[in-house]
Amino acid sequence: MWNDIDSLPPVWKSLNLQILLLQKNRQLLCSTEFFSGLEALKVLDLSYTRGNLFKVLGINHLAGLQTLILDGTIVPVDTKFLGHMKTIEVLSLKNSVLPSPPLELRELSKLRLLDMSYTWHSSLIPAEVMLGLSRLEELYLFNTFINEVPEPAVEVAVVNSLSHLSALEISIMDTEILPQDFIFPDVENFRIEMEVLVVWNCREFECLINRDEEMEIAIPLHEEERNLLQLLPNLEELILFDLDTLKGICHGAIPSSWEIMTKLKVLAVLSCPQMSSLGFHINLLQRLQFLERLVLNNCYALQLVFDGQSGDAHVAVDEGNELCLNDISLSNLPSLNQICNCPGRIVHLHNLRRLEIEKCRRLKNLFQSSVAQTLQKLDILKVYDCKGIEEIVVAEGDKQKVAEKILFPSLKILELTDLTNLKCFCMGGFHFEWPSLESLYVEECPNTKTFVATAATNRTQSNPKLKNIIVDDYESLVEEGESVDLNIVIQNHVKAVVHDRNTIDSDSDSDSNLKEIAFIEALKLVPGFNFMRLHHVAAKINDGDGFARRRSIRQ
Repeated sequence: MWNDIDSLPPVWKSLNLQILLLQKNRQLLCSTEFFSGLEALKVLDLSYTRGNLFKVLGINHLAGLQTLILDGTIVPVDTKFLGHMKTIEVLSLKNSVLPSPPLELRELSKLRLLDMSYTWHSSLIPAEVMLGLSRLEELYLFNTFINEVPEPAVEVAVVNSLSHLSALEISIMDTEILPQDFIFPDVENFRIEMEVLVVWNCREFECLINRDEEMEIAIPLHEEERNLLQLLPNLEELILFDLDTLKGICHGAIPSSWEIMTKLKVLAVLSCPQMSSLGFHINLLQRLQFLERLVLNNCYALQLVFDGQSGDAHVAVDEGNELCLNDISLSNLPSLNQICNCPGRIVHLHNLRRLEIEKCRRLKNLFQSSVAQTLQKLDILKVYDCKGIEEIVVAEGDKQKVAEKILFPSLKILELTDLTNLKCFCMGGFHFEWPSLESLYVEECPNTKTFVATAATNRTQSNPKLKNIIVDDYESLVEEGESVDLNIVIQNHVKAVVHDRNTIDSDSDSDSNLKEIAFIEALKLVPGFNFMRLHHVAAKINDGDGFARRRSIRQ
């Protein structure tokens, strides 16, 4: 309490006083003899108090003191007063500023609890100082700062040498500070706070969180004992790289009362060949409300990204949860056969802005129609070298009952490249509108005969902002404000290719010129094109890198 005491009696004789609370006094002065009469004092609280108390404590040894609380204080450079209090068992410096490391801690051989949470330090406390605390049972280093940088107050490796440690709270913002062979101690109360976690090249690492009831877990946790368990609550970036034995991030169903990685923004899983599923069941996925970016690369066994099953029959699944996920990159996932089996009513991807997929050759489609209808902010969609894709959006359920129109209100760039089995964007009979579409690329898609299979053949797709279309090696600029029927564009291109092949058979020497003439003649049927500005973008490169060359031109 703020009681504004500014002075104390010169001497206070009280042989039986055991607890003295002098916290929250702005400027408290006392004589050097004040504590000399408090021989029985066991607990002294000077939290958030200013004055000459540290100097006085250095003179009066308080031989029986067991608990000293200095929360919210500015500890002086001279910390010799701590060395005199050899009977101290509990020392709290929470929310305090320490201009220099308190080396006198080494003298506190009876110390059982040290709380330095939220403290500011000029440098780390040397390891040899902490090694002197052989009886330490509880160590709290949560959210400490070294020269304004979040760091543990001591070298992390020291905690393994504290054999009596039963409770540990520590913040680790960068796992690079951990020794390669470091193992966290087996403690009863365990809390680690970190913002970035990188797990790399661990040969026997199978999962990050194990919830298999049949397996023994290091920390026994039961629902009846703890209503809420927090795991990695401040983690913002998780990178798993080159883990040959990784099976998934989570193993087993996660109870709804557990709070897991609730602040996670970036998840990257790279070169983990045995991972067949992320292990994010729907009840866990719905709690990743801040996840913004997902990168999956070179995970050869991965079959599914988002699992629509709850993973636990007793866990309720909320409907309509909206994720912050705005960037997804999937590359070289040869076993991937489905991105999301979550109906749009359960998991919304309203914030997804960019989706790029490359070399996922077992995929047959990207989205069910209900999911596609939630992609209100998607502005970039790029699909490369996915040989198995037959359509981008697939209709689900009774085609007569699903919505007639699918709107991509924000989509600006659509690239479909090297999709040898692509028949069209959607075969479900929907009417599509693309009010923001500026650029369309359709290259190396030999089986694409039309763009969308619309329910009514006389309805064109609305695309008033479309500026240019690239079909294979040809680019055409579109008159501003015109809407182009993309079905006619693709169909006429197919006619041009057929015409070109026939021309090649008759006169192979004039192949290039006739091909361009046939393409232009076919496009004359399409309204909205400015043929004065029509130009040939690039011919295929004979050395085999035409696909890469065309992509570099676009970039």
